[in-house]
Amino acid sequence: MTCIGIEDLLYTEFYAKNIIASNAFFPVDVENDYLDNGRQKFLIHMMIDGTRIYKTENDSVTISSGSLAFLPHGAKYYTRSINVGLPQCKGLSVLFELVDKDGDPLQIRSETLHVRHDTNGRYIKLCRAMLRCTLEEPDNILEIKSLLLRLLSEIAKDVKGTPPAALIPAFDMMTTRYRENLSVKEYADRCHMSESHFRKKFTEYTGKSPIQYRNELRFAEARRLYLEGATMSEIAGEIGFFDAGYFSKMYKKSNGHLLSSESKKDMI
Repeated sequence: MTCIGIEDLLYTEFYAKNIIASNAFFPVDVENDYLDNGRQKFLIHMMIDGTRIYKTENDSVTISSGSLAFLPHGAKYYTRSINVGLPQCKGLSVLFELVDKDGDPLQIRSETLHVRHDTNGRYIKLCRAMLRCTLEEPDNILEIKSLLLRLLSEIAKDVKGTPPAALIPAFDMMTTRYRENLSVKEYADRCHMSESHFRKKFTEYTGKSPIQYRNELRFAEARRLYLEGATMSEIAGEIGFFDAGYFSKMYKKSNGHLLSSESKKDMI
């Protein structure tokens, strides 16, 4: 069995097979336990609504809407949905197997739960495209494989660019609590840095200020809500802006146009 790091997928010859994309629904408090035997297939799960907690022997991660989890074959973990006022969690799931160039099973070296936030909507677009192709053209194996490889490439590139360890507590805080208007000092305190030092390190790594980065997370969620038919006032309140006018102003400043001017067809 070939064993590589997830970022090594960018440079490794491999093949995907037995790909299944589907809608996924998880009732609140229903448990899925893989601690004893581990996963039998790779799983990519894109969270649409709700909140789920994933626990391994050494780690615990909470993910909510707009987050993607990559769970490799063999990963041992426990997961359940958390009651946040919704009867169930909703998401898109992609199950698949990977083999190396000789046809032997390919394994990802770490069993860590790789969680990425869909900052610019690229993950949800690919997951939706895979689901649509699976439902409408299930025999088009080439297109389904192509979409999965693009999705794996995006994940691998993200993991390769994982932030410095000193900044990870702030990124975790932002991706799980981006709706909250936390101060930069609160992010800095989580990293045990002074505010000025944190701002400097964060901007060096991302090219953006902490607030600009948080807004990008919010705008990704705004596009998802817009696709689902939410009004601008509903979107603004949901993602942490105090009114729709200010939200629209900030969205245009960041993206060059209003959210309401974007084509829903192009966003899917």
